[in-house]
Amino acid sequence: MTFVYGKFIINPHPQLIDKTIRFLLYVLIMRKRQNWLYHFCIVSILFFSVFYAENNYALIRSNFDESRIKTELMVSDVFSGRGVRLKNQNITGTIEYEWNIFHPFTMGVRGYPLFLYFSDKLIYGFGGGITNRYFTNSQNKSGVYVELGISLIWHSRYFPENSARVNFFSEFGIGYKFLGDNLQLGVKIHHLSNGNTADKNLGWNDYSLGVGYSFYSHEKFKK
Repeated sequence: MTFVYGKFIINPHPQLIDKTIRFLLYVLIMRKRQNWLYHFCIVSILFFSVFYAENNYALIRSNFDESRIKTELMVSDVFSGRGVRLKNQNITGTIEYEWNIFHPFTMGVRGYPLFLYFSDKLIYGFGGGITNRYFTNSQNKSGVYVELGISLIWHSRYFPENSARVNFFSEFGIGYKFLGDNLQLGVKIHHLSNGNTADKNLGWNDYSLGVGYSFYSHEKFKK
């Protein structure tokens, strides 16, 4: 089974399809119902990334050199968690290697060297993950963009009613990158939880404001 979209080719291995379907069924049936959509989004991002890497290695190597390094600082206000986390704040700093996959999409490998959560006690952490973006100006990778990402975050203390020290940190955001400039502004919604991988799984959500700056490693991506 092969799908073609421009230079993008999906020709997944049958065993990979079988294992992914089995895992999806496990997620949808065995886990708690209120978390099925969250798990499905995680699996979908990973599934897409594996397919792309498996079938487009040469294109990845070519586009990987036409990339940019993006830094971003986000300040967040927590608005959920059954009341136990209201009025808490979160600050994150990221560094990311982003490259074209096919117009108008990009993919990024992101690190979180800065993760601070302010409540009655300071919680710090670090982690990493992947992101995907859609740009309205696909040629210059500027203008309005939409992004979706998932990361794993290790943190120094347990969050109240969350018995895992490693949690999934997912995000959905909308931003604007200025044409001819390296500056970008964005707003995001984050969700953190352990996905029921531990006994207690009280997650939290926040809304964030952030500013980013890109450093180009190839002139073709800068144009």
